[in-house]
Amino acid sequence: MELFRVGGQVPDTNYLFLGDFVDRGFYSVETFLLLLALKVRYPDRMMLIRGNHESRQITQVYGFYDECLRKYGSSAVWRCCTEVFDCLSLSAVIAGKVFCVHGGLSPSIQNLDQIRTIDRKQEVPHDGPMCDLLWSDPEESVGWGVSPRGAGYLFGSDVVKAFCQANGVDLICRAHQLVMEGYKWHFGETVLTVWSAPNYCYRLTRIIGKVAFRTSGTYAFSASSSSSSSIPEALKVRIEKMVSSAPVVVFMKGTQLEPMCGFSKNVKLILDFHEIKFKDYNVLGDDELREGIKKYSDWPTIPQVYLNGNFVGGCDILVEMHKKGEITDLFEKEGIKTRFSEAPGENQKKP
Repeated sequence: MELFRVGGQVPDTNYLFLGDFVDRGFYSVETFLLLLALKVRYPDRMMLIRGNHESRQITQVYGFYDECLRKYGSSAVWRCCTEVFDCLSLSAVIAGKVFCVHGGLSPSIQNLDQIRTIDRKQEVPHDGPMCDLLWSDPEESVGWGVSPRGAGYLFGSDVVKAFCQANGVDLICRAHQLVMEGYKWHFGETVLTVWSAPNYCYRLTRIIGKVAFRTSGTYAFSASSSSSSSIPEALKVRIEKMVSSAPVVVFMKGTQLEPMCGFSKNVKLILDFHEIKFKDYNVLGDDELREGIKKYSDWPTIPQVYLNGNFVGGCDILVEMHKKGEITDLFEKEGIKTRFSEAPGENQKKP
């Protein structure tokens, strides 16, 4: 929803999404179904192309399959979604000048007509042109290289130049790689990587990257900070002081001595179990803070956990991380020891 707030509502704005609608999050089902609903309602305003995560194999590893099981008790919804994945386009062309794809180029594809001949209604194969379009990455070199991902290729500036000249396009717009700034240029502004997932994995920046292509053939790109821009400045300053007031901060209903709802109690139990000290802020009786922190994080519920000033998530995310044994790793990376942190030198062999 934050992307639509920043970029404009449908149908006032046309959207082309570059894939990876699911995985590495707790609301993949809702995200994908919302996009499909908008596609049905506004078929000429919403365009979706396939990413490497729109795959049966990948979604069974990175979370979407488990999310469907957890929410619906069976794999039926997951199977239906994967059938839709098979119908998604592999690329798109804007105004005949901008080639859009999730990953990148393929040594098997020299012109756009070759993409049209690919039988896309299948599971993403492990190699070949369809795989390459979804998995390849640009590399500051020349020619083709072996991708460290184990699928697709690395492609250099000369490959891009030849492809653009052969197909009469000026720009290749793609996704597939995390870009902290929201967008990144490659090869003298002939390849553009766009990243539009704020708070990726619930522990990164809230930057949203987007590109606006005009009917005149020109384009503009921007990276917008999500959520907090819609908060009154005084409240924003107040919240920023709060989230930075301690290494671990929890906005909750009640206090850690007396949590006033089950979700807040569960967060306290998990943090206590890991022996993680935290500072609490009680949102009960403070409507301004309660609504403001939801806008600040773009998260609709309370409690909310912050680590070194960055939003981690709510109760459901913390519970899931606890079940997967990810709590200690996350906090250790931020310099905070937990009950299960190794003592210095614990793994070192005795002389």
